[in-house]
Amino acid sequence: MAAYLFVWNPKNWSWTWLDQAVDQLSATGRYSEKWSCASHKSIRVGDRAFLLRLGSEPKGIMGSGLIATRPFLSPHWDGSGRRVERVVIDFDALLHPDKGPLLDIKVLNQGSLAVQTWTPQSSGISIRQSILPELEAKWFEFLASNGEGQNYFEGIGESGNGFFEGAQTRAESSRYERNPHARRACLEHYGLSCVICGFNFERHYGELGS
Repeated sequence: MAAYLFVWNPKNWSWTWLDQAVDQLSATGRYSEKWSCASHKSIRVGDRAFLLRLGSEPKGIMGSGLIATRPFLSPHWDGSGRRVERVVIDFDALLHPDKGPLLDIKVLNQGSLAVQTWTPQSSGISIRQSILPELEAKWFEFLASNGEGQNYFEGIGESGNGFFEGAQTRAESSRYERNPHARRACLEHYGLSCVICGFNFERHYGELGS
């Protein structure tokens, strides 16, 4: 799965219905919004999306979701009459910067995440695959520690929702990096029994199974 970074600058565009958007996500589990996309030639339905607030403090990631549509032309927000490429994002997490913290851009500019450009000139740029597992982990931990993102967590075990695994790597065969935070949350949620056949590893193998 590819991932893309979308940008909201309140100095350029006033998101006057953000309160209602956050409330809708909280009440229904989803909220959709169209956003301009510079990478319109490569982005695909089902790709991952992160929304970053820039321009004024607080600056940082304030939302995440999945790409719901192919790119399409839509009027620019400035009223000039020109049209820009956009996609619709189905948000699974959305924070209001006036009502709580965001995943601070200072955190994003540390360690291996610092290889990504976190102050892009365009919205909808590609996120490096090499940092995506760490970015997901940081976002997961941030939402959990701040009591946010209930809809992000409710999808555990459901197709298309919840946790997102890491990049494909090449050994002798293809394998996928596991998200350790997703694993821990799933074990806490389901216990040590297989959700398909009911087999309990702890009862059968004891401490080793646990």
